[in-house]
Amino acid sequence: MSKKKLVCLICVLFTAVDALFAQNIQISGTVTDAEDGSPVYSAFVSVKNAQNSVVTDYTWGNLWEYTEYIPYRTICSTYPDAPNVNTQATDNGLYYDGFPAITEKAAFVKNNNLAGMALWSVDSDSRDETKSLMKKINTELGN
Repeated sequence: MSKKKLVCLICVLFTAVDALFAQNIQISGTVTDAEDGSPVYSAFVSVKNAQNSVVTDYTWGNLWEYTEYIPYRTICSTYPDAPNVNTQATDNGLYYDGFPAITEKAAFVKNNNLAGMALWSVDSDSRDETKSLMKKINTELGN
């Protein structure tokens, strides 16, 4: 047997042995900050003695699974009640931070003496001040 064939055979055997001992486990729960107990999103999680690691979900799913980005101002122009809720009942669901989420997050910021809040994309905020997330943040933080 040639040296090249022997090396290939050894590689195949190692792959087969590795597959035999592979583990498929499922872990669920919420990753929280050890100091204040707040949820940690997109945390890197590994299991002791496991070969693979994963990144946890975001608040409502894995961001990378979503293929379409809809600006908040477009959501507001399509759904009149958009600022007052955090989701719209569409075929695939439409999830975003509306006023209820902003109010809850602002309370968390104030209760924990944090410096402030930010928007993911300021340019996609509504230009209507009655629907603006930035305006709501400023109001909720007492600015």
